[in-house]
Amino acid sequence: MPGGLSSRRPSGLCLLLLALLVGPSCADSSCQRAPSAAARVVCQQLHTWDANVRRRHHHFSFQQSQSSQSSSSSAASSSSSSVSRGSDGSFSQHHSSSQSSSHRSSSSSSSVSMSGHSVTIEVEPSPDLFHIETNNEFQSPNNAAFVRPATTSAGSTTEAVELEDSFLVRNKSDPLQCIDIKCLCPFIKGTYSQRAGCVASDGSVLGRVVRKEYRQMTDSERSRFHTALNRLKTKGVFDRFVEDHADSERSGGAHSGPAFLPWHREFLKRVEIALRVEDPPVALPYWDSTMDECLQNPEESVLFSDDFVGSVDARSGYVAGGPFSNWITVEARRPLRRQPGRQGRLFMEADIDAVLGQTSVERVMAYTAPQESCSQTTDWSCLEYTHGNVHVWVGGDMFSPPTSANDPLFLLHHAFVDLIWEEWRRRHQTRQQRELQYPSTGNENCSSVEHSERYPMHPFSPFRNLDGLSNAYTDELYEYADRPSCARTSSDNECQSRYLFCDISRGLRRCAPKLRDGAACTKYGDRGCLSGHCNEGRCATTTRRTTVTTRTNSFANLYKPNRQKTTSCFNENECCAIWKENGECQKNEAYMREWCKASCGICQPNYDLSVDCADRHGFCRTWTTLGECTRNPLWMNENCRLSCGRCALTRKQTCVRGY
Repeated sequence: MPGGLSSRRPSGLCLLLLALLVGPSCADSSCQRAPSAAARVVCQQLHTWDANVRRRHHHFSFQQSQSSQSSSSSAASSSSSSVSRGSDGSFSQHHSSSQSSSHRSSSSSSSVSMSGHSVTIEVEPSPDLFHIETNNEFQSPNNAAFVRPATTSAGSTTEAVELEDSFLVRNKSDPLQCIDIKCLCPFIKGTYSQRAGCVASDGSVLGRVVRKEYRQMTDSERSRFHTALNRLKTKGVFDRFVEDHADSERSGGAHSGPAFLPWHREFLKRVEIALRVEDPPVALPYWDSTMDECLQNPEESVLFSDDFVGSVDARSGYVAGGPFSNWITVEARRPLRRQPGRQGRLFMEADIDAVLGQTSVERVMAYTAPQESCSQTTDWSCLEYTHGNVHVWVGGDMFSPPTSANDPLFLLHHAFVDLIWEEWRRRHQTRQQRELQYPSTGNENCSSVEHSERYPMHPFSPFRNLDGLSNAYTDELYEYADRPSCARTSSDNECQSRYLFCDISRGLRRCAPKLRDGAACTKYGDRGCLSGHCNEGRCATTTRRTTVTTRTNSFANLYKPNRQKTTSCFNENECCAIWKENGECQKNEAYMREWCKASCGICQPNYDLSVDCADRHGFCRTWTTLGECTRNPLWMNENCRLSCGRCALTRKQTCVRGY
């Protein structure tokens, strides 16, 4: 596939240089002490994020924002916001907005005074993604035309509420702000009663969902998850989540400090609620990457097959098959990209043990981008750093914080991070401590103000960072299934999935993912292959697809004009078919296995090899417009003959003349 496109993504070195230019002066010396190259990359990313947040606060001081708010009144749309810190450590957030009467007749905001915590937060509710009049279905964002709840009176735009619990201060037409099943029930088409809970129309109970390891989901559960996620993408809802995560100005507490864990917990909760609005039983799975890490070649895991997150083309890095091959990134408007295994590493069991062995909350909800004058040193084993290694390992869009949420694998990875954090909470904290213990954030040399416990959790107002510690998440909305293990019997059945096997190759009993078709399997034998057969050191092709994912994604027409499901089974040269006829698959096996996989039967293409003039890949037209027919002629002349205008001569005519 086109190799030229792979250079369009900034390299790790470029990102490091950018971080050096815009990051704080202490970042370079601090990151040079990182224990690995991947940790240095993560360090630079975190310091860059932190520098951007601090720069914004420096240029727009709280006092200046407050004064500018009072003086801004325009007939056209305008908005300003400010956050001030009181002497008791509390914060006051103020948002003001005015819009022309042609756009909206009234605005809505809420002023909340929490007497128990001495916190005043004045917020304007986020734009709704739901029509409460139309069965609460998601609507695609349409510029600024969002549905908002009606104001209580024509002459009042502010509603004041006195209460103890900030979770109760929410826009009641927005299910994403729910923190219990009673609130969520009507949005997932259920009926709630104190006695029976939330009951669906078919009589089933809709309660907490169980987040399973991705490979332990049933085929039906996984297919429904994929379908619901594709619906969110089609409707534009998923892209809104991506934007929430991408911008340090919008989501300053998402990285580089103690708010990292609670912020992402709330983020995942909202995505999961959005999925449940589409299909109420659906739950987010988690990706236990320690299982893939124990493989000889983790990138050959069944995870990267079309039944799971999709196969990746080795040359371009584009996701070429599976349920998300249609997806287009928010920023670059191109297909998803991954480059697994080029750098970084996956979670190791030692990483998890290091976290679970900590007794101080400051070492779990850690200061990950401290200034030189901070008394806390960087803990390279904390979750934000070790989780970053996995982002670097996956590469592509997952590599960089601003783009990582484009990839659905982001959700699965962060669900596992959340699982680890929850396990630490249960081991080391009482229920009360889980909701109250937060690292000291009085010294802004250790983390920016947006990591303070009572600071608004942007963009999830009216939540504060401290609210992300609530027990309500796992009491009311979700719980985690146990991690796969075969330590007791060494039986594959103990892993409870046909996609996992009990690996004892390293002397330990560990569940590991099976290998995708064509993977090297000498070390594991037949039991390590998804197909169940290891032939001549390679996993044989699976004769039956395990799942069929129904796609309703409207992006299919944009990058897949032929409406075909692509795979990673392609030749690398237009003469492969001719070489096969001459017996080269046997006479020159090593070369042909690598360069002529489709013709030599190393893999099974889902297109007709006998058709001479056709595009075999769904991205051919796009790559042609980008000049790949010239930059990468070998691959393009074989697989994109129609788009590249190579049909005047047959392959045989071309190869006989050229060879």
